Amino acid sequence: MVDMTIASVPSTLLREPQRFFDELKAGQGLSDKAFALVGFCLLFFGAFGAVLGASNGVLQALASVVKLPLLFLLTMGICFPTLHILNLLFGAKHSTGQLAVLLLASLAATGTILVGFLPVSLFFLMTNDSYAFFKLLNVAILAVAAFYGVRFLAVGMAKLHEGLDAKLAPNRNSVLTLWILLYAFVGSQLAWVTRPYFGAKDMQFEIFRTQRGNFFVDILDALQELGGG
Repeated sequence: MVDMTIASVPSTLLREPQRFFDELKAGQGLSDKAFALVGFCLLFFGAFGAVLGASNGVLQALASVVKLPLLFLLTMGICFPTLHILNLLFGAKHSTGQLAVLLLASLAATGTILVGFLPVSLFFLMTNDSYAFFKLLNVAILAVAAFYGVRFLAVGMAKLHEGLDAKLAPNRNSVLTLWILLYAFVGSQLAWVTRPYFGAKDMQFEIFRTQRGNFFVDILDALQELGGG
């Protein structure tokens, strides 16, 4: 077993995912992996949050450095018990620590993709004047990164479920699919409740915004604004 550090997280998850899954299934170094993955998520999501917040100025950038990592970690924490209990109900044998580390690794995979897109987001921050476009661009980037993280989670869950009762496999797959939808809805609602993460340059700085509505209506409004509607 090779000890995981914050610096080694990207290479481990992207280049050697099978080794990571094998060690996870064997329950090796779960505490070290958890600490490294949490630290990685704080750094990488924080870096992307800084670019998002910079659209509204220095104060919003600093706030988003803290808020974006907490958004993803809190969403995972809220949804974690549901996935764990339903998996156990359908014959899963993994421990709480194994599932927690897998979910953290999925977040880290998401963060890695986000940082890969960071220069793109920064480029449009400096060259684009449309707040609606910048918002939609970054929501799309977050969606792409989240999709990769979910894919990583699905592969990891399949590894943890190897050797279990094959008759219950469809049930476990259905649980994962439903949980991913739950995760998406909880995450979008939590993002709305804890907004803003970015804003137009003329908007007043706020740590939390009290305007009513919801995430999906806000995205539709941004699409209409971008289309001139």
